[in-house]
Amino acid sequence: MAHVFLAGDSGLDIRTLLFFSASVVAINVVVAGLLFRSTRLPGTLAWAVGAACVTVGITLVAMRGFVDDMSSIVVANGLILLVML
Repeated sequence: MAHVFLAGDSGLDIRTLLFFSASVVAINVVVAGLLFRSTRLPGTLAWAVGAACVTVGITLVAMRGFVDDMSSIVVANGLILLVML
């Protein structure tokens, strides 16, 4: 019988998952930046800037409780929403 993992069984809390997600998006920033630098394809700079905003936003959400609420809620959500527009 297969084991079903519940949220509490994984051993990962939401902060760890957010930091992991931010690091994956940070790799996306590096790739988009290198692509822009080498090829100057249209849109790659916007892609890199958008991914950087998401990286900062996710990191601020993960830092909730360690930084002030203005940064961790308002600024983080504003950055993430800005990218979605």
